[in-house]
Amino acid sequence: MTETMSSPERIMAALQLQEPDRLPVIPVLMTRAIKELKGATAVDAHRNPEIMAAAKLKSLGKYGGDAVICGTDLFVEVETLGATLDYLPTAQPSLIEHPIKRIEELEGLTFQPATGRAFNVAKEIAIVAEALSGAKIIGVVCGGPLTVANLLVGSTTFIHLMENDEPFTIELLRVATDAIKAYISILLEAGAMAVNMLDPFASSDVVSPAYFEKYAFPYQKEIMAHIGANGGAPLAHICTHTEPIWPLMAELGAIGLHGDFWPGMHKAKRAIGGKVALFGSVNPFTTLIDGTPEDVRRESLALATRVGYNGGFVLAAGCDTDWNTPDANIHAMVQTAMEVTYPLDIQKYAKELADGNSLPGEQEYAQKQKSKLIPVSEVTTAEEKILAGLRDAVIDYDGARCRMLAQEGLALGMAATELIFDGLSVGMRICGDMYERNERFVVDMLKCSKAMDKALDILVPLIKGEATNAQAVSTKIVLGLVRGNTQDIGKNLVSLMLTANGFEVIDLGKNVKPETFVETAEREGAHIIGMSVMTNSSITYVEQTLAVLEVRGLRHKVGLMFGGASANQKIGADLGIFYGADANEAVAYVKEWQHQHRNEE
Repeated sequence: MTETMSSPERIMAALQLQEPDRLPVIPVLMTRAIKELKGATAVDAHRNPEIMAAAKLKSLGKYGGDAVICGTDLFVEVETLGATLDYLPTAQPSLIEHPIKRIEELEGLTFQPATGRAFNVAKEIAIVAEALSGAKIIGVVCGGPLTVANLLVGSTTFIHLMENDEPFTIELLRVATDAIKAYISILLEAGAMAVNMLDPFASSDVVSPAYFEKYAFPYQKEIMAHIGANGGAPLAHICTHTEPIWPLMAELGAIGLHGDFWPGMHKAKRAIGGKVALFGSVNPFTTLIDGTPEDVRRESLALATRVGYNGGFVLAAGCDTDWNTPDANIHAMVQTAMEVTYPLDIQKYAKELADGNSLPGEQEYAQKQKSKLIPVSEVTTAEEKILAGLRDAVIDYDGARCRMLAQEGLALGMAATELIFDGLSVGMRICGDMYERNERFVVDMLKCSKAMDKALDILVPLIKGEATNAQAVSTKIVLGLVRGNTQDIGKNLVSLMLTANGFEVIDLGKNVKPETFVETAEREGAHIIGMSVMTNSSITYVEQTLAVLEVRGLRHKVGLMFGGASANQKIGADLGIFYGADANEAVAYVKEWQHQHRNEE
């Protein structure tokens, strides 16, 4: 085809909700670009802006696309505020120490650009801008307010603060927002044309729409205005499930929104596509990593026809492209976009999309909507009333009622294990099912857990004295988020559910080294190791953990399970370990392992 627009003109047409000459495309090659420099690691590139700029330019030359994305991650601001990062060879940095451990430490905390990589990213932008001389859009990423605030104190603490300490939460968000704006000013002065604010913690998988409106929206809007006032194009990225907040996202002041758009980008197009341009959403995991070039082409065409009509759309990976993404799949996405011209001829691609033209997530979402809550048995006896009451008290976040009913159950002669397993944990399981259907949020899960803890305080000390509960004290699980990963929401939910079912959990937290998993299991006499993995590049740390177990002769002596965004059943089968899609499956695995182990004894 003959192109009639330059890349900047093409992107700007999309941002103005117009039809360009062809479908604009951005493969989103940030950390992945470094792989194109033979012998270079991500550590080298993060510390040397010349190397990073060379990687971005070489990647552009190899794959093409209408924009170059400078920077790699959303940790720059929090590092300038005192966080400790671990730099990894084939992945983004990993946060290993939050800068604020006590409330008093927030006072006087300010943006220190000389600490960390702020000036490195600026120099990278300047080098790329000089090399391209306006031939491509130069974008860059920054953190979002909810995410940076969360990284300052840790996810569990931050959720607790949002729920219980609004004044301090606002102070925290003010510090985060000011640091983000200061960083953005440096980036725009260096030559960035567009800034994409990454705020995954604002997802509806994490916080409720009410919390988004209260705590995220005002500060995100302020950041969008700051970008625009300083000559940049403001863009916003929020991960995974965002349907409940689409109307607010469209009012942020961003001229483009990027992300997964669960439960479907075509639905987002209908809902808000007339107000703001949409970027995405080729799945970076199931399609770009695990799919074939044909899969990538089919998904790209489905997006083009179902989202790209009337313009206002840029084809892109839904998130940063992983280090292990095959070259052929990146080429397939870019080449497909270059074939799709305007005015859009949907019938031209009908044959290729004869499988129903479904987009990622549609079938899974439909299945979730069909699932129902666990049916409630008819309550007749006093004991059944206690158990039903405990279940409902957890669901209602009523800690005082949980404690009162636990005491009443003990007075009736009920076992502590019965009260936990058949009452409290049933409530947690129902809440977990509701979370999986996007009917409750992580904040809600933690509120349920806090309510349950009020009863566990009096029940757990009694467990060891109950002969019938040998099962609950006989299984220890070492749990952690593998090295290179910091988003621990899912791992925390697994820990909550295992604890609720009476198992002893040794939670190692985030960024856990393979040796630490094994050494802890040996030292504590643990029976099972559970690993959470959020990025595909970190699967290597699961493999290393297995290798350490093999060397020490423990490979087949402990149970092994893993889960998380980048885990799946196929990887689990290849590695020979159990894959659990959610916290309930993790509990089921531990119970099954326990049953088999007891039979062997």
